[in-house]
Amino acid sequence: MFWRFGGYSNVSTIDTLLDKQNLKLEELLEESDLIQELKSHHTKLIEVLRDDDNLHALLQYVIAPPAKSAASSEKAPEDDDEEPAVDQEQDESEKKRLKYAYVACEILSCETWSITEALMANTQYLTEFWDFLRKPPSLEPLQAGYFTKVNECLLEKKTEDMLDFFKSLPDIVPAILQHVDCPMVMDLLLKIISLDKAEGGAGIVDWLHSQDLIPMLLANLSPDCNSSTQTSAGDFLKAIITISANAAQDQQSCIGPNSLTRQLVSESCMETLISAMLQGGNPLTVGVGIVIEVIRKNNSDYDPKVGLLQILRQRVMILSI
Repeated sequence: MFWRFGGYSNVSTIDTLLDKQNLKLEELLEESDLIQELKSHHTKLIEVLRDDDNLHALLQYVIAPPAKSAASSEKAPEDDDEEPAVDQEQDESEKKRLKYAYVACEILSCETWSITEALMANTQYLTEFWDFLRKPPSLEPLQAGYFTKVNECLLEKKTEDMLDFFKSLPDIVPAILQHVDCPMVMDLLLKIISLDKAEGGAGIVDWLHSQDLIPMLLANLSPDCNSSTQTSAGDFLKAIITISANAAQDQQSCIGPNSLTRQLVSESCMETLISAMLQGGNPLTVGVGIVIEVIRKNNSDYDPKVGLLQILRQRVMILSI
C-alpha cells in the first residue's frame, strides 16, 4: 500500500491478483498484506470480498472444522512408509485451515461498512453461520472465539438488524445454552443482553425472558449436570445480575433491573435454585454465590420499586419452612 503514494509506481501484489482472471479467494487469503489493504479501503478489493460467493466462503472458513485424520488401525503394514507423507499433508492442511479462519475473521470483523451491509443482505448465509452453535459440545475454542468476534462486530454496527435476525432463529437460546461451558459463546450472549439499553437494542431482555433463559440456566444446577456445567451456569447468572444492577451505580456497563433478574427471584425459580442447593456439594456452593450476588448488586436500597433483596428473603423463608 505504501508504494502507491509519494510518486512511486510500484504495483502491490494485491493489485496484480485483482487484475487476474478467474481469481480464487484462497489466493487473496494467502497474501500477508490483505488485511492492511482492506483497512486502507481498497475499493476493488472490497468489491471482490463482498461478492456473495466469497462472503459465503469466508463465513464457512471461520467455522471450518479440522480435517479428520485417518485412523492408524485402518492402515495396512505396507502403508507405514507413506505415513510421514500423510501426516505432513495433514499438518499443512491444518495450518491452512487455521490461517484462513483467522484471515476470514479479520475480514468479516473489519471496519468496512460495505462488507457489513453485504453480510446483512445475505441472511441465509448468516443462518448457516449460526448453525455452528447447533453442533454438539464441545466447540473448538479458536473457532468459537472467531465466531463471537464476527458477530459482536455485526451487533455493534447493525444492532437492530442483528437482534431481529437473532430472534428469528428457531430454538436459538437452547442451542446457545448447550455450550454454557464455552466462555466465548457465553460472552456473545452476555453482549446481546447488554444491548438492551443501546440504540436499536430495546426489548432483547424481555424477549430472552419470554424464551425462559433463566429457568434453562437454573436447570444446569441439577445434580445430573457435571460440576463444570453447574459452575459455568452459575457464573453466567451472576454476570446477568451484575449488569442488571441499578444504572446509577455504573452508567456505562449496567442495564438496570429487568425482567430477567425479576424472573430469577420469582417463586418458581427460587424453588429450583434452593432445591438444587439442598442437594449439597457444588450446587450449594454455586447457589450461595448467586444469592450473594443478588444481595450485593440488587439490594432494595438501590432498587426500591422492585425490592429484589426483600423478595429473595421472602422466598427463602417460605421454602425453608
